[in-house]
Amino acid sequence: MSREGRWADSPFLPGDIVFDWDHPRRKGIVINLPNKQADQWHVPGRGLLSKDNPEYPRDDDVVVLLHYNTLKKELP
Repeated sequence: MSREGRWADSPFLPGDIVFDWDHPRRKGIVINLPNKQADQWHVPGRGLLSKDNPEYPRDDDVVVLLHYNTLKKELP
């Protein structure tokens, strides 16, 4: 299955460059679309994503991204 077919319902694809709504000056790369909603995704050390970010709907789809700042630190 193509990546476009696998994530046909998502506005994002792995590898897309996006801006973090909470930090608009922070760009990131989409690295995963885990097919989970915010009330199903556990953030290590912080609990459920829906509780960690209560301003977002609990049924929002999870989009995992890697911020460029982190990438630059790890792979200069």
